[in-house]
Amino acid sequence: MNSVNANMNDRPIIGLIGGSGPWAGLDVENKIFKASQRQSGAILDQDYCEVIHYQCTQLSDRNDAYTDGNTGTREQYAKCINMLKLVNASVIAIACNSAHIYFKFLSENTSVPMINLISETVLAIKNYHPSVKKVGLIATNATINSKVYYQACTNVGLEVAYLPSENQSKIMEAMYQLKAGWLNDGCMDHVIALQHDKSRDELKIHPYKSILVTAKPRSPLETLSESIEQLIDDGCEKIILGCTEFPLLIPQLDNRLKKYVVDPNEIVAEKLVAYHKKILEQRQQIINRI
Repeated sequence: MNSVNANMNDRPIIGLIGGSGPWAGLDVENKIFKASQRQSGAILDQDYCEVIHYQCTQLSDRNDAYTDGNTGTREQYAKCINMLKLVNASVIAIACNSAHIYFKFLSENTSVPMINLISETVLAIKNYHPSVKKVGLIATNATINSKVYYQACTNVGLEVAYLPSENQSKIMEAMYQLKAGWLNDGCMDHVIALQHDKSRDELKIHPYKSILVTAKPRSPLETLSESIEQLIDDGCEKIILGCTEFPLLIPQLDNRLKKYVVDPNEIVAEKLVAYHKKILEQRQQIINRI
């Protein structure tokens, strides 16, 4: 009886796999705590969800891995999940849309429940915007080409529109700018320094990372705003920011554009907190019956 009570009194833990990229992971974590306030009225430290955020920055580039047919990235994520399992995570989410290419394999090979960011995003659109018929997707090449969003959308009757190839290339460049911490129009000093750093010459030959060593590139905010406009002109009623980097720019978007965007980071954060809250309620019910 005492051991049962002890287990029931242990608070559930949210496990979050970040690092792809680090700033995007922090955005999801931040939104988890904001969701705790909305859903549970969190005020004191002890009111918030317990979160273990594994910022695994050594994961292979998801887009490059998918393009090259490298399945090793899948195994890297499996190791991350095992790490979170060892620290008793009650539920796990991955703060990377492209990583969901491997979601079926990962979720089927762990006993820890996992929240699917992509399917939850699509369900949120259907539940909260039932009149929407056509959505635009701003995402990496890997996410688009793997059709993980396309499959989720078509399953619920949503049409998906994409950017033309030229604009898609600019989006890929903007994504790498955001990974470097480039959130505004001014280029950061450490990014400027890359242009003279011979040890990072591999960036210069990459089709998209080369933006980091390009003199006077356009800002990622300009690229994202232009892309949203283009998808709106294409008849899209909602635009999914299907790369966890892009919600970092939402606060800077024009208010007219904000009303179109769907933020998967916020949606997965809300779902994680709701799951956490459900576990607490179930445990309390068991304790009350003991």
